[in-house]
Amino acid sequence: MGLNHQSKYDDNCVKLSEYNYGTGVGEIGWAPIMGASYYQNLTLWNNGPNPYGCNSYQSDLDIITTANGFTYRPDDHQEKFNRATRINFTGSQFTISGIIEQSTDKDAFKFTMPARKRFRLSAIPYNIGTGDQGADLDLSVTLLDNSGKTLNTYNPGLFLSAFVDTILNSGSYY
Repeated sequence: MGLNHQSKYDDNCVKLSEYNYGTGVGEIGWAPIMGASYYQNLTLWNNGPNPYGCNSYQSDLDIITTANGFTYRPDDHQEKFNRATRINFTGSQFTISGIIEQSTDKDAFKFTMPARKRFRLSAIPYNIGTGDQGADLDLSVTLLDNSGKTLNTYNPGLFLSAFVDTILNSGSYY
């Protein structure tokens, strides 16, 4: 596919490792796929230095989507407030899924609370085991009111999943 390894350099441009082993530990430990990603849970295509020098950056996704005949999938859920995907409750629950097509993808969803009550949401990335093993996505959920005002952002620092537990008045939310 035309990709080189992602390497690790220090601040003085001295190569520390041919393969970038990433940073962090546990569920949110990260490494580039083209580095030594098998030691970390969160692995992503990266834009970082390759073996040819600390200033020789390789954008994995740019190479994959331009030099190989691949492209990104179409967006499955719009980001725009006025084009949000409407969610309907079945009883007191709903389930929705989506694909993150690009690293900048954001998806907007609209739901209506019929009365003031507790609202709980579990946003869980696709994974292959406990602790969001192999999820490769760190989720963040921003709850907006009907005017688009941010009520809160839920992004627990040590987990890839995001959880909301709050009381909402009747009305529409995003």
